[in-house]
Amino acid sequence: VPATAQQGRSLAVMPSQYFSADAESAARLTQSLDEQFARQGYRVMNQDRAEEVFRAMGLHASTHYADRKAIEFGRRMGADLVAYPRLLGVGLPIDAPAGSGLEPQAVVHLR
Repeated sequence: VPATAQQGRSLAVMPSQYFSADAESAARLTQSLDEQFARQGYRVMNQDRAEEVFRAMGLHASTHYADRKAIEFGRRMGADLVAYPRLLGVGLPIDAPAGSGLEPQAVVHLR
C-alpha cells in the first residue's frame, strides 16, 4: 500500500536491533526512521515509550525475533502499524578501493 494511503495512521518503530554493528549506529537508524516516517505523514509513536515496551517484553537488541513479536509489540504500543528494523552491518564495502571517497554503508533489513 503506498505511503500516501497510510497517512495519519499511527506507526511504532521498534528499537533497531543490531548484529555486526554497534548500539550507537542502531539508535541513529531508529531516529532516522522515526523522522522519515513522520515526513511521510505517519503519526510516529514516542521512541522512549517504544524502548520501555521493548524492554518490558524482555526483548534484546541482538536477537532475531519472529513477526509475531513485532505484532505483539505494536499491540502493546497501541499502533496501527509497526516497523521492525534490523541493522545487520555497517562499514565500507569489502571491494571499496582505498581513497575512493565512498561513504560508509549499512545493511538494513526493515519489516
